[in-house]
Amino acid sequence: MPRTDGSAISQAVNEVMQVIESLKQALEQMEEVLELVELAERQKLTDEREIESLLRALRQFQSRGDRPERPEQVERQERFNRPERHGRPIRPERPNRPQRPIPQKSAPEKHSESTEPVAPPEDQEQNPNV
Repeated sequence: MPRTDGSAISQAVNEVMQVIESLKQALEQMEEVLELVELAERQKLTDEREIESLLRALRQFQSRGDRPERPEQVERQERFNRPERHGRPIRPERPNRPQRPIPQKSAPEKHSESTEPVAPPEDQEQNPNV
């Protein structure tokens, strides 16, 4: 404990002690600030990782959005996944059909579309569910 006798030396000692106490308080405050800055840095890194993760998910979502599934495709998948289809035997693959020759026209004629129905191939007539 410093003396209080009022000498110049004792006053100087008192002032130095006050500066030391003030510096100790400043050091404690700086340590608290350091802890807050470190916490903020950890939070920033966590936020950056989360943002990157969200950006990756968004890119994947957008890349799927570039080629949207048509409703018919979804419906076909749903039909295929129905429980009643699981008991059916697997159909054998159809053999390749020979290509029909394209008739050659001798003279240019006006193009007219035929409205007659084309008969289905023989293997489709046997199994109408195809």
